Amino acid sequence: SSTTPISTISRPTSTPTSTALTTTTPPSTTAAVSTSTTTTANPCSGSQPLCDADGCAGNFDADGFATCKGGTKSGCRCTPTDKTCGNPQSCTLNGCAGTLDSDGSATCKGKFAGCKSVCSGPPNCGTTPPSCDSNLCQGSFDLGNGNAFCTATALKGCPCTSTPNTCGRPQSCDMGNCGGTFDLNTGLATCKNFFKGCVCQATANTCGLSQSCDMNNCQGAFDSSGVARCTNFFKGCVCQATPRTCGNPQSCDLNNCRGAFDLSTGIAKCTNYFRGCVCEQTPNTCGRSQSCDLNNCHGAFDVSTGVARCTNFFKGCLCEATATTCGNRQSCDLNHCDGQYSVNGAATCSNFFRGCPCNPTARTCGDQQSCDLNNCRGAFTSSDLHTARCQGNFKDCPCTPTGTQCGNPQRCDMGGCNGGFLDGNTVTARCRDNYRGCPCNPTAGGACGTPQSCDAGGCAGAFDSGTTTPTCRGNWRGCPCVPTANTCGTRQSCDAGGCNGGFDQGAGTAVCRNNYRGCPCIASGGTCGRPQGCETGGCAGSLTFAGTYACQKAYKGCEC
Repeated sequence: SSTTPISTISRPTSTPTSTALTTTTPPSTTAAVSTSTTTTANPCSGSQPLCDADGCAGNFDADGFATCKGGTKSGCRCTPTDKTCGNPQSCTLNGCAGTLDSDGSATCKGKFAGCKSVCSGPPNCGTTPPSCDSNLCQGSFDLGNGNAFCTATALKGCPCTSTPNTCGRPQSCDMGNCGGTFDLNTGLATCKNFFKGCVCQATANTCGLSQSCDMNNCQGAFDSSGVARCTNFFKGCVCQATPRTCGNPQSCDLNNCRGAFDLSTGIAKCTNYFRGCVCEQTPNTCGRSQSCDLNNCHGAFDVSTGVARCTNFFKGCLCEATATTCGNRQSCDLNHCDGQYSVNGAATCSNFFRGCPCNPTARTCGDQQSCDLNNCRGAFTSSDLHTARCQGNFKDCPCTPTGTQCGNPQRCDMGGCNGGFLDGNTVTARCRDNYRGCPCNPTAGGACGTPQSCDAGGCAGAFDSGTTTPTCRGNWRGCPCVPTANTCGTRQSCDAGGCNGGFDQGAGTAVCRNNYRGCPCIASGGTCGRPQGCETGGCAGSLTFAGTYACQKAYKGCEC
C-alpha cells in the first residue's frame, strides 16, 4: 500500500491587516489492506482559538506565529492575547513592523501580528496628527520648541493638534515666543510661532494703532476700567471712542472720567475712564478762572446770575471779568453787586458782576479787619480818637487796632480811655471810649473793681518778686487780688524777703506787712519783741520740747 499526502487549508491568523494561506501534512494512518485507504479528520479545522482558551497554552514560535502547545489544537495556530504578547515592544524590533491603526493604537503587522507595540515618534506617527486631547495621545507643549506632541505611550513624541485644553489659559501674545497676530477672517489673536494655533491675549503690539470702535466688526464698548475696547473682532484691543460708544455726555468728575479741556479745541473730554468722550465741565475741569479776554474764552456776564462765563473755548467755565466784560462802573449797592473791598484795596462787586470795580458806599467796608493787614495803614486821627480807620487801602473803613496804633498800654483811667474788660473778655482790659480796643493797664477801683480772692474766677494770682500785692495772671490780668495759701506758698520767716511780718492785736498768726502782704509768716525774735507773760494777751504759753515756754494761741511761737 501507499500513503498519499492530503492537502489542507488552515484558518489564517486573525489580524487587522493580513491573512495566511499554508499547506500542511497532518498526521495520518494507513491501513494495510489491499483494496482501500482511510484518513483521519484535520484537528486545526474550524475557528482559530484564543491562545489562552481550552488548554491551548499558545505562544509564539520562531517564525513569529502563535500556535497551541497543548490541548486538542496542539500545533494549530491561535489568536494571541495580551498574555501571549506580553509587554508591548518597539514597532521596529524582532520583525514586528508595527504601525498605527485607525483607532490611534499601534500593533505589529509582521511577526507577532496583532500584538500591541510602541511606535514612539516618527516615522510611525502617521500623516494626520491626532487631537492632543485623544486618550492615546495626551498631548502637551514642548517648552523648548513650542510644538505640541503626544505624551502617551502609544504615540509618544508624535505631533498633535493643540486644543483649548492643551493651550490652557490664554497668555500674552508677546510672551514665550508666541508671535501672536490676529486672524483677519475671525478677528481672533492666535500664536503663530511657539504654541501655534493657541488663542493669546492681545497686546499693544498685537493690536497696533487704535482704530475707530465702530469699524471692522470691532463693536467697541467701555470696560470696567473705563477703557474703550473691541468686544468682537480684535477683542481686547483699545479702540477710539465714538459718539455711539460714549453715549450722552456726563459730568467730567464722575466715574473716574477726570475730564480736561483739549486746548486745541476748547472742548472738555475724559482723560482717564471713557477717554476721548466729551464731558460736562465742572469747577475741577475749569480750574482757576482766567481772564475773560484770553484763549478764545469770549467771556460775558449771564444777567440772570451775574456770573461771567466763557461762551466759546472752555464754554461754561467761570472767567475773571475785565474792563471789556464789566463795562461802565456802577454803585457797589446796585444790581446785586454787593460791593466789597478786595485785598488790593479796590472796591469790587462780590456777587453779581463779581470782580468788576464799583463805586464804594458805607456798606462796602464789610467786616472789620486788622489795621495792619492789606495795606490798610490804620490810625487814630485827631478828628476821631474813638475809632481807628484805614488810611491806605479801604480808606476810612473802621479797623481793629494793634500795637502799631495803640503804642504802649497806658492806665485805663487816662486820656478818655475808660478802660474795662469788654464783651466777656476777662483776660485783658481795653479802652472803651477813646482808642477803643487798645489794651490798657487796669487800676484798683476802676477797671478792676474790689479785689477778689487770687484763686477765684480764673484769676490765678501770684506775687511778682519783691512786690507787696499779688495780681491776677489769668483772667482780670494785672488786677490786684487777695492772697490765699496757694498764692503765698510755703510759710517763710517773717524777717525774710522784705516780709516785715507782725502780729495784729491778739492774732495767733504773724503775717507779712510789706512784701507778700497778708501772707502768714514764721514769727522770729524781731517779730515777737520782748517776751511777755505766758498768761497775758491770750498767749496761753506752755513748755516746748526745746525746754522753753512759747505762746500756743495769740502770738503763737513767741517765747513767753
